[in-house]
Amino acid sequence: MKEYLKYQEDDSTALLNSWLNGVLPSGVYCGFDALDFQADMILRLTQSLAPEHIDMSGNGSKVGVVRTKQGVILAEDQNINFDIAPTTTLPRIDVIYIQYQYQAVANPPLPFYSILKGTPSSTPTAPDLTTPALQVKIAELYLPANCETLNEPGVRYIKSPSPILYRNPQSLVIVKTGTAGPLPTQSLIFTNYVKIQDTKNEFNTTTGIFTAIEDGFYFASITVRFDFGEAGTGRWFGMCHIEKFNANSNAWEVVNSVFHNTDPGGYYQANKTLIGITYVKKGEKIRFKIENPGDAPINSYDNNVFIFKMPLLD
Repeated sequence: MKEYLKYQEDDSTALLNSWLNGVLPSGVYCGFDALDFQADMILRLTQSLAPEHIDMSGNGSKVGVVRTKQGVILAEDQNINFDIAPTTTLPRIDVIYIQYQYQAVANPPLPFYSILKGTPSSTPTAPDLTTPALQVKIAELYLPANCETLNEPGVRYIKSPSPILYRNPQSLVIVKTGTAGPLPTQSLIFTNYVKIQDTKNEFNTTTGIFTAIEDGFYFASITVRFDFGEAGTGRWFGMCHIEKFNANSNAWEVVNSVFHNTDPGGYYQANKTLIGITYVKKGEKIRFKIENPGDAPINSYDNNVFIFKMPLLD
């Protein structure tokens, strides 16, 4: 057995860095939040939402914190800007990362930030880190097709989840659809999603079905945007459900959920967010269903799905 710190041993930084390896995982612990997107291609990250750090002199500051795989704690107290390349006819996912290698010298090289540009695709995936032993992924940036400014609809900044909350890692799925309309006056299962993040490859983007690979409580939500209005003698409107496949009854069942409606303006538009928490066994499935019980077709746009396994309820 390796003993990291022995009685009265020199407190070298190499030993201090490594003594919590295997206890605290590497990753982004706080900070590195995106500021509001502007009409340009500059991604602006801030530390203003991070907890306050008090130094030995009693001075406080907001810092973003990253722990590398070598155990080095990196603290960032400055905002960081990244120039993002526009997309053309296909969407893309870029990866923002920090890289640092510990060296036992008096003035070691400083850590640096960079971007891995993803490959444009109709179903884009995030690129892998090129030197994973030295790099920590800060976030992914989803860019829709023909994106020339970051404040365009569909741009998503997805910060890496805290390694404390998402151990080993937990299931985490983020996907979206484009325009699903016009939706006929019947039920429809959402399909043909674009995958933004799927930590355990549990979501089938073609069928729109999530299949759990382990038991646990799962949080599932969908945000749907509807266009609706008055048509003839009836009103157009849309409804959505979260459904779980029950292997015992061999049937899809509606998951109890809560919803919130907002009106973004425009011609009879509404956003509906549906949230449910349910216990899912290994192999059971979740899907999202939309209904139009009105008398005329409606349109549905930019539907976003979020699923994650809740580790604190295991």
